[in-house]
Amino acid sequence: MNKLLRYPFLLVILSLISMSVHVEATPQYLDNNPNYRLSYAHANYCEYVDLISCTYNDEDETYETCSSGYIAYTMDITGDTSTYQTRTFRFRKNRTQPPQVYENGEWITLQSYSESEGQRYIEQYGYTEYIEHYHLYARSMFNIVYEQISGMPYPSDQKETIQ
Repeated sequence: MNKLLRYPFLLVILSLISMSVHVEATPQYLDNNPNYRLSYAHANYCEYVDLISCTYNDEDETYETCSSGYIAYTMDITGDTSTYQTRTFRFRKNRTQPPQVYENGEWITLQSYSESEGQRYIEQYGYTEYIEHYHLYARSMFNIVYEQISGMPYPSDQKETIQ
C-alpha cells in the first residue's frame, strides 16, 4: 500500500513542476534602449526615466533643481498604454534636508526610510499607503536623475523616520 501511494504523489509533483507559470521580469530598459532606464515597477505598472531629457539648474541661492521626463507604462490584457510625463526635483545645496519633488503645486519631501521602517509601515497601513506616503515612484526616479546629472549617487546619510 505504501508503494502505491508513492507513485501518485510523485506524479502530482511532476505535474505541478511542468505546469508552473512562466514569469517574465520587467526589462531594465524600455525596448532595450539604455536611454530609458527602469525606475519603478510593481504589478502591471512601471516607469522608465528618459535619461536624455535630464536637466540641471543651480541658479537659486539655496536649492539646486533637476527635471526629467519619464514614461509611465501600464500593462493590461486589453493592451499596453504609456504616457510621457515630467517630474521636477530640488535639493538643498548643503544637503541638510532630503530632496523634494514638485507635485500638485507644492514641494513634497522625499523621505528615506530604512528597510525595517518601511516594512513596519507596510504592515500597519498597507503597500498602497506606503507608496503614497513614501512617494516611492518619485524617490526612485530622483536617485536615477541625480546620478545621471552628477555622475554619483545622492548622499543618503540623512536618516528620516516615518511620522
